[in-house]
Amino acid sequence: MRHIIFKYFFILSALLLSSFMLSVYMPGDALDYILIREEKTSISSSNYEHQKTLLAQRLGYNKPLFYFSVTSLAELGWQHYLPSEQQQKSYNHLLRNYGCGSEVFTFYLMINAARTAITASLASVTDTSYRQTAAKAANCLYQIETQVNLNKNDSIINSFNTYAATLKLNSLANSILQSYNNMQTQKSSWKKWTPVIQLNSQNRFHDWFFGTDKYSGIIHLNLGQSLYTGRSIGSLLKEKIFWSLLLTVLAIFIAFFFGLFISLWLAYANNKFAGRIINTTTVLFYSLPVYFAGTALLYFFSNPDFLQIFPSSGISPIGGFSSDTSLSEKFIHTLPYLILPLICYTYSLWAFVQRTSASLIAAELKKPYALMALAKGLTKKEVVIRHIFPNIIAPFVALLANMFPAVIGGSVIIESLFSIPGMGLELIHATTTRNYPFISAVILITGLVTILLYLMNEWIHHYIDTRTKSVYT
Repeated sequence: MRHIIFKYFFILSALLLSSFMLSVYMPGDALDYILIREEKTSISSSNYEHQKTLLAQRLGYNKPLFYFSVTSLAELGWQHYLPSEQQQKSYNHLLRNYGCGSEVFTFYLMINAARTAITASLASVTDTSYRQTAAKAANCLYQIETQVNLNKNDSIINSFNTYAATLKLNSLANSILQSYNNMQTQKSSWKKWTPVIQLNSQNRFHDWFFGTDKYSGIIHLNLGQSLYTGRSIGSLLKEKIFWSLLLTVLAIFIAFFFGLFISLWLAYANNKFAGRIINTTTVLFYSLPVYFAGTALLYFFSNPDFLQIFPSSGISPIGGFSSDTSLSEKFIHTLPYLILPLICYTYSLWAFVQRTSASLIAAELKKPYALMALAKGLTKKEVVIRHIFPNIIAPFVALLANMFPAVIGGSVIIESLFSIPGMGLELIHATTTRNYPFISAVILITGLVTILLYLMNEWIHHYIDTRTKSVYT
């Protein structure tokens, strides 16, 4: 039992870490979406990067990613959020050359403060000479951040002080000079190349999983907010999951029932003609792409030029239901909308289940216990139903865990094709709007359900097949 618990604990941990890293490193910047949506801030705003830095601090983006990290001695104990790639490059360049983390960051802040002050002064000044001086001062700051030959920084700092005096930025120039001198005094570039393991009691994974209060964190069933609308992902999933779950459960039930029933019947009926027809049909269904099948069904059964039997899209009449419509009436009117999507969900699953169960039954029929039962005079039907059927239940149930991710993947196409407001259609919308937290949440939930199904299979296999008891005890 211990190794089973350890195995699934390891799988669950890997799933959580993967989902977290996926949410962190997905394209785009979540802070940009939040600032534009909630703060109503324009990217072109003069203090945009400053606001972004403050938001990052408030949301914990300046924390390390995990409980431990491999960093350099220069960065030990220093975790900073820099809003732009250029700023990150500038800071890392200074850190590589000087190695003293606190002094470098202080110097970096002074450089940015001077750059912000210069930009702000240009907004209200039209004098050409002043603007030229400001441009030269800004160029000095850029050279300080990117200078490969550190010996030239002294002269650049002096030049900046001269320009700063003209711009009336003497206090900032003095602060930069003082920070620069501190950096020179504490210079230890070797620290940047000395790796250390840093333990982080406060980190982003901890906040993501456990939350910062009782209402946040994955463990409290809080999956975050949509970057596109700001809406809770949990409430969005509750709204969309019903139709996806309904169609998935119905499809799996129908596929399992008919697939297993037909396989058992073919095993003892000895109807070779029916067997050839079923085998040909399963091969055709299993290889038929779902988008082709869905399009064909819509063309023949929802087309006014052919057989307009079923609605082409949606899950209810265009006008909706009135408030006094009973539940039975809603069911009757909704059912035609679900027929074609359910066929698309089911046909390939049925083909897979039927062929797999037929192979399992054929393999069991060749085993000694089945041959012995036939030799004792039992009919083939009795052997199949009483002896073979119980023995294939355990491996047959294992199919459920394999089928679930495939069904979720297929729902994206089917729900889009038939305009069903489920998770699949919402997943497409999330992809087009770059709503990455929703995508990460769907991946996490799908993985958790798959793990639970595999765990259920382990237990069912254990209780049905007594030969495996020694493995689990």
